[in-house]
Amino acid sequence: MSKKNPLDLGTVIDALYAGEINFSITVLWDGGMMVKLGDELNGFLVEQECRNAFEAAEFLDAAARQHFPESSYVLGREDWKQRTDPSEERHKNN
Repeated sequence: MSKKNPLDLGTVIDALYAGEINFSITVLWDGGMMVKLGDELNGFLVEQECRNAFEAAEFLDAAARQHFPESSYVLGREDWKQRTDPSEERHKNN
């Protein structure tokens, strides 16, 4: 992601939540943030220490795109629905 147009962490969090992708952010007042994709129950796929919210947003975005390329987070809600709901395709062709 370009430094001129950084991702907003709140926007990324909302989109990951809507896409049902689990993640964790732990804020360490003197050490930045520990950001993880996944959860304690199913395991974490990847983690990284980030210095600020912009780095956390970029990390989560890139990790979600790498590990969940077929998710609604990556494809967008409508494209994802069309790929996962066979009845959507039938309705379009009728």
